[in-house]
Amino acid sequence: MSIISFTLLFIIKINFMKKMKKTLLGSILLCGIFLSSCKKDNSTYQENEITATNNIAVSVTPKGYLKFTTTKDIVELSKKLFDPKTKESVLTELTEKGFKNRKSNITSYSSNPTSPYDLIFNSDGLLEVENVIMKITDDDKFIYTLKEKQANSTTFNNLVKEVFDTLTMNKINVDRNATSPFNFAEFMALNPNGQQEVLSKAI
Repeated sequence: MSIISFTLLFIIKINFMKKMKKTLLGSILLCGIFLSSCKKDNSTYQENEITATNNIAVSVTPKGYLKFTTTKDIVELSKKLFDPKTKESVLTELTEKGFKNRKSNITSYSSNPTSPYDLIFNSDGLLEVENVIMKITDDDKFIYTLKEKQANSTTFNNLVKEVFDTLTMNKINVDRNATSPFNFAEFMALNPNGQQEVLSKAI
């Protein structure tokens, strides 16, 4: 399963689903799909809310990345972004709110032009879900995690620059062994920081 790793093994094309189910983000999305029948959290959020996407709890932070309340919201927005009928309208709305996806950054985008993560991670490779800020590396190999409550100017800049800090971050493989279940929320609860994985040879 690929990491946050960031996304749609459902209604989106079969070839995309095959790739995602082995990634960390894929596992996050699978968890979101499982929880999608649960009642939605009605908590409010303060950044630029996305209002025309069927009540999906996603906002654009002042730093320009998407912030999702739950993994279910990633699933729902991803469905729209990978659906040709809704993709452009959603991207337009996100852009108007200050979001620039990874495709807008020629440096990171060109490193992997077929990356399935380019539409939901921002131009710095950032995304937040359930109060965890994630930074995906340009080669889609790793995700760095930083809890929002630990984010300050120093730790945030280190995250963007991929400078690992064992006291505040994790460094997790995107590609994960598909035979070993991975629960991202559970992992973060048990390992808020300090985990630095080596490159996986997941199959």
